[in-house]
Amino acid sequence: RYSPNSLFNFRASYSTGFRAPQAFDQDLHISIAGGEPVLTVLDPELKPERSKSISLSTDLYYDVSDWLFNLLIEGFYTTLTDVFVLAETGLNQN
Repeated sequence: RYSPNSLFNFRASYSTGFRAPQAFDQDLHISIAGGEPVLTVLDPELKPERSKSISLSTDLYYDVSDWLFNLLIEGFYTTLTDVFVLAETGLNQN
């Protein structure tokens, strides 16, 4: 956070994240609730899902008599790599 004066605040952040492969996913319970048995198998080549994010914002504070006004402008950008996708590969006939 950088505040050159009492009227302006500037913020910037950068972050990274990852999600490890796992057999249970939020969408899995929907398939099970439908009454059909579901077998979920992880691809042995599956890599961790990774993200990189940048966020920028600025605040402008303006005082008029007894009123304090605030204007906030924000922006962000996120990239994802190796995104997990649940794919149907076929039915088991056994």
